[in-house]
Amino acid sequence: MRTWVRSGISTSGLYRTIANMTVVHVLDDYYLAITLLITVAYQLFFFSIAFSLKFDKLTDFAGGTNFVVLAIITLAFSGHHNARQIVASLFIMIWGARLSAFLLFRILKTGKDDRFDDKRDNFFKFLGFWVAQMFWVWIVSLPVTLLNSPKVTRFQQPAFGTASDIAGVILYAIGIIMESVSDIQKYLFKVQNSDKSKICAKGFFSWSRHPNYFGEIIIQFAIFMIAVSPAAEGFVHGGARKALYASIIGPIFLTTLLMFVSGLTLQERPGAKKRYENNNHWEEYSRYLKRTSILIPFPPQLYEKMPMILKRTIFLEFPIYVFDPAKHADVGQGQHDAEEGRQSHLSRLRSRNHWLFIFVTVVNANANPPPHSAPPPSSRDFHCRVRSSWPFIPVPQPLVIPTPGKSVVSVKGGCIEGLDWAMAKHIWVKRAMVPIPEGAELLEEEPEHAPYICRTTDLGENGNEKMEAGAA
Repeated sequence: MRTWVRSGISTSGLYRTIANMTVVHVLDDYYLAITLLITVAYQLFFFSIAFSLKFDKLTDFAGGTNFVVLAIITLAFSGHHNARQIVASLFIMIWGARLSAFLLFRILKTGKDDRFDDKRDNFFKFLGFWVAQMFWVWIVSLPVTLLNSPKVTRFQQPAFGTASDIAGVILYAIGIIMESVSDIQKYLFKVQNSDKSKICAKGFFSWSRHPNYFGEIIIQFAIFMIAVSPAAEGFVHGGARKALYASIIGPIFLTTLLMFVSGLTLQERPGAKKRYENNNHWEEYSRYLKRTSILIPFPPQLYEKMPMILKRTIFLEFPIYVFDPAKHADVGQGQHDAEEGRQSHLSRLRSRNHWLFIFVTVVNANANPPPHSAPPPSSRDFHCRVRSSWPFIPVPQPLVIPTPGKSVVSVKGGCIEGLDWAMAKHIWVKRAMVPIPEGAELLEEEPEHAPYICRTTDLGENGNEKMEAGAA
């Protein structure tokens, strides 16, 4: 280990440090190797706990606190605690601590992280996530790591307060407020609304669909602007100067992740597709998409009238985020309209507390119409089950009607999506969404003989009806 001893130059007002401090040199003068090793060890420690105990609660905590650990260690090793180093290190520590604390609080409330449902029991897939988290922490920490490194601190430093410093502090304040408040607004919205499909369009979310992402991005660019100040002011030269400028890879890497890997691409088009196909406030959400910027906050009244070319360029509304029902939906427009009409019809009936009858009929196309009584059970029975909490039906009501050997299936007045229609030769549908099997004929008119197999009722304004269908 080598040591450098320096004395501060107080008369210049440019070099602010503590005299006779010991600088620690470990592996390299940029602290790249030591921070990488610490990050790998830190993440593997938490990975071993998460994988062995199937425990999700420490995953995000490990990521956020890793930033704090790296900032503390590099600042302590540097031996030169000038104001810029302290501010930049504190900024990333505050951000990392807040992020990890919020995510820990959220996972303690929810109890489980659905992101890992397909990875939790697979060693290599689960490890892959943790390796990606290692790179995320190490790369995003680069501006602070390099600022605190001996290769940079060996040069005289400009006094804190340059234009780059001031701009960085202002941007950081905006970013940390926006990210923190947005996280709280979204969490409270979900807690206070039992309908999880409702749209959060209040607060910062009325100006941006992802204000927390925007805040996180400008936080990292703000820290870079502070860290690069010695190079921008001409006090750092050679490889150290290049290294400080190259540390912009940190905020660029984070921006790339959020915009093209794990953030917007996983939420925008897939989220809109899910809403469209399930008819979860689709019309309202479609209007929200047109009025609200995807990332950069902007008044919705102005954004709605903005030319598409500006949305696509300045406001980053790239085509990869856009959901086009004609291209991306798994159900056709006719099926979507049918389901939308059915939901509207059900709402009107419920508001009037009327009765609604759902008919499931099975007819043999090649024989005489079957009697209204149920035929004997068969291995090809269809089942219709209704669960209810309505006072007049206090217990679940299974309605199972065997329908063996039939080739025409008729559905009227209800959605029983998910039923196995593999044996159907002809299908007639009215106000319903039914998966049409390949090779089956969709009839335009209801069959003349269509005795109903089961029927249930609308449960009224305060009822809770759930219909399940399947093949035994």
